[in-house]
Amino acid sequence: MLGLLEWYCSRWQEAWLKNIYKTTNFTQTRLGPVGYHIIGSPPYVLQIHGQMGSADQVTIPDLISPWQRAGFGIIAPNRPGYRNTPVSSGRTMAEQADLYAALLDELGVDKVVVNGGSAGGPSSIEFAARYPNRTHCLLLTVAITGTKKEEKGSPAQGVRPDGTFPLSSRILFRIAVDPIISWAEWQWIKTPDGAIDGSMGELSNFTAEEKAAEKQRIKNNPKDLRIVMEMMKASVPVASTWDGTINDVIQFNNLTLPLEKVKCPTLLAYGKHDSPISGVPIHMAYNAHERMPQSELMILKRGWHLLWVAPDYDQVVSRSIVIATASLKGSAHVEYV
Repeated sequence: MLGLLEWYCSRWQEAWLKNIYKTTNFTQTRLGPVGYHIIGSPPYVLQIHGQMGSADQVTIPDLISPWQRAGFGIIAPNRPGYRNTPVSSGRTMAEQADLYAALLDELGVDKVVVNGGSAGGPSSIEFAARYPNRTHCLLLTVAITGTKKEEKGSPAQGVRPDGTFPLSSRILFRIAVDPIISWAEWQWIKTPDGAIDGSMGELSNFTAEEKAAEKQRIKNNPKDLRIVMEMMKASVPVASTWDGTINDVIQFNNLTLPLEKVKCPTLLAYGKHDSPISGVPIHMAYNAHERMPQSELMILKRGWHLLWVAPDYDQVVSRSIVIATASLKGSAHVEYV
């Protein structure tokens, strides 16, 4: 019986990925292969996704439509180790930034607005620091901006200096990437309750009462519900994002970023209710703001790690587009409007 379930779930996973890759571009750059989405025409926003995700997360129609209405196109690579970009294309955050530059070379794109979220933040920061002449501005949403070690109790805890893990962790990793686990996860998160509980339960510091209220608010808001469900959908199957996720854990265990070298206009957007354990601790927002000379900071009082569904996230979108539009015109200082 177990063998039949394994066969069924393996076929399900293969079909799922085959369908995804039908709509994903793929190219060989000078630094290695990379999968990506490209939508629209210049000027482009380079969208960098987070952990346990993919380019599908940052090209959700509800998220990119404001940019499209403002006249921007979207380029969204799968970071190394995610989907069809092998981890060998760039392990460190600097190497990943270089890979983005190589992809832009392949596409004939000179300069972009860089928009990085969560675990996509470090390589976005590296890109802005390493390629100032190719960066109009930098937009960071709940971004990791420094060392983030796995907390006690995490199966990924205990990464060694050489990037290896203890045997107990490796056994759990093998279980995590089994197609049966991915199929079972999908049965849960494909429902509104499962998607919301599966994300908010891990990625917020809300009280039980606050979680119930936020869950009901999301369920009553069709746009926010679509975003949560599409983001969760883009995280499966686990095997297609696992190499990148583990590489992120290794890299973030001891992470130093050139924050002071980012000279372009920068927006930092964070949520007051982000989880400091599974999400991004709020001190990373203040640390980055203090060290980045042209940054401004927005903290949404009702926001959590999925900041994109916060009630006042539209303020972040509006401000982002103002900064991006002004930076296209060469403005080094962006006034509030």
